[in-house]
Amino acid sequence: MKTITFILCIFVCLSTTTLSGQVQKNKVSSYKNQETKVDLQRNIRLENDSKPEEIIINIEKGARGFELMISSQVKIGKLTIEVFDPNGIKEGTFSVGTQLNSEKQEIANGNIRKSFTEPLSGNWKVKIIPTKATGNIRIQTAVSEDDYYIYLPEGFSPNGDNINDILKLETRNISDTIDFKIFNRFGTMVFESQNIDKTWGGVYNGELQPEGTYYYVVRAKTMFGNEVVKNGVFYFKH
Repeated sequence: MKTITFILCIFVCLSTTTLSGQVQKNKVSSYKNQETKVDLQRNIRLENDSKPEEIIINIEKGARGFELMISSQVKIGKLTIEVFDPNGIKEGTFSVGTQLNSEKQEIANGNIRKSFTEPLSGNWKVKIIPTKATGNIRIQTAVSEDDYYIYLPEGFSPNGDNINDILKLETRNISDTIDFKIFNRFGTMVFESQNIDKTWGGVYNGELQPEGTYYYVVRAKTMFGNEVVKNGVFYFKH
């Protein structure tokens, strides 16, 4: 009863914004998760080092943001760090080095922080160029991703025109569908499946269901193992 009451309350609220009687054929309802950040950290120690090195940071397609933070501490010698995007364009550089002899135990610190919106995908390079350097380097990266999508048409009509004839979930980076339910305006569940590929053709108990607005709930797991929920409405027209 609680489920039915909840569904009915939702449809009462939706009645003030009833969808039109015509199915919008190609318009898609989508849900994107909040940004998921993948953070990495590298610590590098230099000991009287003069050998250049490169750190490769691979950015996958679809990344929404990329943050790069580099901090260094040099006790002896000099250190230069350069940052290049996948096209080889220099995006940042800094140098730090000691000026006093080792007996004074001078410590020089250098930092750089770069933020990129919708960064180029591919291999970013951090070039480390030491000159008889002794010290430490810390490289931190944070990549923001849209790790999943759940799509459902705003309407469908099983009239044989091969356009939205069946209702089917479209997903990206969803590993499992925990539950996919559809309710009519009276709160009756007319469809349920745990199969991510299962479709609905508008039939319940062997009968084609009446035209109108229906409500759906999807519970699923992303590729990261997080449970997510999407709900909404669609219009069913014969």
